Amino acid sequence: MCHRDVVFDTKKQIKFELFSNCERSAFTINKQKDFLMSTTADFIEYVCVQISGAGNIRHRKMFGEYMVYINDKPVLLVCDNTVFVKMLPCIENLMENSSKGFPYPGAKEHYILDIDNAMLAKDAAHILEQNTPLPKPKIKKKTAKPGKK
Repeated sequence: MCHRDVVFDTKKQIKFELFSNCERSAFTINKQKDFLMSTTADFIEYVCVQISGAGNIRHRKMFGEYMVYINDKPVLLVCDNTVFVKMLPCIENLMENSSKGFPYPGAKEHYILDIDNAMLAKDAAHILEQNTPLPKPKIKKKTAKPGKK
């Protein structure tokens, strides 16, 4: 018979289900919390410092994590204190020795950028900025004013 214990880790705000005496003897993460850790403000500032000089750098919090823009182009995705870059042909040679991973469930595989290596980070950011198009502007829908037909 399978026995299940539910444990709530208050430090990480994650609910674990611990199974014993059954084939699934590992923990499972509650469906409401897919990520173990979100990116800290200190880390995103560190990323921006490491790539300084690559252009006009800004970051924006999106979907609980961050997108780093260079000259208004989305270049780096920062999730769980890890910097991800798209697997594009233009940086294939530069990133050939880099690890690969998925920034979030359902995402395509990305390169993991070693942000501690400032030269590599700046080179990758510069190449990506040159090869990334500006995002298309969003078209605002016209809304009918009340009282007019």
